[in-house]
Amino acid sequence: MSDNVMIDQMRDLILRRVLVPGQRVRQAEVAEMLNVSRSPIREALQGLEAEGLVTYQRNRGYVVTRLSSGLLQQAYRMRELLETELLKNICWPDADALEKLKELEDELVLAKDSVNNLVRLNREFHFAIFALANMSLFEEEVGRLWRLTEPYRAVYLVSETTREEIIREHHMILECLSQQDRDLLLILTAQHRKKSEVYLTKFLEEESLSSIQSDFDYPNPTISLVDID
Repeated sequence: MSDNVMIDQMRDLILRRVLVPGQRVRQAEVAEMLNVSRSPIREALQGLEAEGLVTYQRNRGYVVTRLSSGLLQQAYRMRELLETELLKNICWPDADALEKLKELEDELVLAKDSVNNLVRLNREFHFAIFALANMSLFEEEVGRLWRLTEPYRAVYLVSETTREEIIREHHMILECLSQQDRDLLLILTAQHRKKSEVYLTKFLEEESLSSIQSDFDYPNPTISLVDID
């Protein structure tokens, strides 16, 4: 099994919240789960550390990275700057490229009841658009920021209302590309991105408050950490 495949499998465990933010990664348990030895697990963890998805802590080992609301906002601010630059420089898609984006949109509609597939297809849709700019360094950094926040965006996509809104907004973005309306494209994508930032900032603030209250044995507010398998 290649290193990249191992990293992909472990990243998927984090995305699906089998391994949740703040949790220690027990290498023996993960190795048994994935039916591999511990050696590729250690190597994969180093790759995930470079992506920011796990953090090495003294006396604990590797832990799934827990973002604060402040760090999340920084990540989204960086995304705003980089993604705006990409969208300002995209070449308008030809008929074939538009058809591929339409196929992704259709798959999104069919996958609206599967959060895991929706996360993957949502990413493919946006990065197919970013690729039209031919700015690989920008695209690579945006990819890193997406990976860092993806476990949290999976929580955002659990809501049926959110999923329906995303499908509708993707259709509008596709229309902008078809009509070659760059100004409206920038406005719609900014609004699209801001919705998830606001939702997740609130989620992280509530999660942090819950953790503090738990330390003092106070009742926790209700926070939906759902199983998205």
